[in-house]
Amino acid sequence: MVSKRYQEVLEHVENIFTELDNNDVALRNELINRFLENPLKPANYKDKYATLVNKKIINIDESGKKVISIYPFICGTTNKKVVVCDSDTVMYAGSAIDAFGIHHTLEKDIEVITNCQDCSLPISFVIKDGKIEILSCVQDIRVLFPNMKNKVWTLEIWSQSHFFKDSESLQTWVELFGDKEVDYIDLSLQEAYEIAKKIFAR
Repeated sequence: MVSKRYQEVLEHVENIFTELDNNDVALRNELINRFLENPLKPANYKDKYATLVNKKIINIDESGKKVISIYPFICGTTNKKVVVCDSDTVMYAGSAIDAFGIHHTLEKDIEVITNCQDCSLPISFVIKDGKIEILSCVQDIRVLFPNMKNKVWTLEIWSQSHFFKDSESLQTWVELFGDKEVDYIDLSLQEAYEIAKKIFAR
């Protein structure tokens, strides 16, 4: 099911720092700094990172030896390319919400280069000084947000947060590929920006 209950979602999403102590924050920052050195190279997993795994801040690969994501960053390529404007550093987000999360985490202007998940139409926009400027011909860009308020969080569900050219394309994709047990929310870019801010900003 798809709805537009933005205010409800904004009220219940939690900031990732809520359950992190000072040591957790230091470990997360350590991994982010390592990630920024080479966004495509996974970091080596260390036992001290176990607390971040348990708190769903990082994900490790099947071997248990590599850190493959540090929210909101992912070590690899996706169709959600993020360019940091002041350095031209290129990285990728694992979900649409994470793309906004990169802006809030780094506190830097970014350009997002992606496409409609339903029809592949190019989508691009910049976030500069906290304002969104659409660069692509698509103007009514929508963001799919999987509302997991009453469902166990999983990476598979979270990664279903995609960009779409309009609400109709979003609805079509959900009908074809969505999880029938998940309540999906149709967001504008500004609404997605605000939700990501609540999740990732300190």
